[in-house]
Amino acid sequence: MLLAGALLIISIILTILIHKREIKRIKQKVPAHAAEKEAVEEVEEKPLQKGGGFRLVLKSRYLILLAFMILALNYVSTTGEFIRSAVWKQTANEARVTGKIEATEEATAQYYTKIESSFHEIVNLLAMLIQLLLVSRIFKWFGVRGAVLFLPFIALGGYFLIGLRASFAVVRWIKALENSTDYSLMNATRGALFLITSREAKYKAKATIDTFFVRSGDVLVALTVFIGTTYLAFSLEYFARINFVAAVIWIILSFMMIREHKKLSEKNRFIN
Repeated sequence: MLLAGALLIISIILTILIHKREIKRIKQKVPAHAAEKEAVEEVEEKPLQKGGGFRLVLKSRYLILLAFMILALNYVSTTGEFIRSAVWKQTANEARVTGKIEATEEATAQYYTKIESSFHEIVNLLAMLIQLLLVSRIFKWFGVRGAVLFLPFIALGGYFLIGLRASFAVVRWIKALENSTDYSLMNATRGALFLITSREAKYKAKATIDTFFVRSGDVLVALTVFIGTTYLAFSLEYFARINFVAAVIWIILSFMMIREHKKLSEKNRFIN
């Protein structure tokens, strides 16, 4: 706990230093014209204007598309976690039935925990490698807009394979790649997508998107799983096909958001 607290304090200090440096950089870079002075004032320390985050999201086409893109991302990711957990349970039960483990509930639970811990070891290792070796290079070679598309296409291909009744090993590696990319590349990309927005949007709209729209994705998943398991008797492969369709929608929203990001970047290019 002490180590975690120390790391948190170091992160806060670094954030403050970077913030001050960026304000100084912008002031030095922007010429002293009337319109550009307003842009500098945008980053000055001053109270936020009245009004909630929903108002900011609804008045901006870019933020609306970003919000629904993140909703789709969370829907696909959370549905994928349901599929993964169900596959783990099936695998543990099959191990008990075939005599691979003792025919007890305790042995089955322990086997499930073993599968789960092994999976998270793979995810954490892959996430670390992607963060250290690939994220900066992807941003350099493809830019923020290109980085947006990596995860949805991984999900698209992954759930296509799972929808064809993939084996336990295939599901494990597909989900490991999806989760590790989400935790590393996509987390960094989501933050970078707000860099071109106003200070108000960074503080208010981002909070609205990260709470309401993300949780809305969870609610939609809960409804999907409840209806699919209670009334429609969907198989795991059918849930994977639903996720495949959701990934297609996610990709469409991503391309629309990328177009708006390009427009907004060009409009504010003298600041970036």
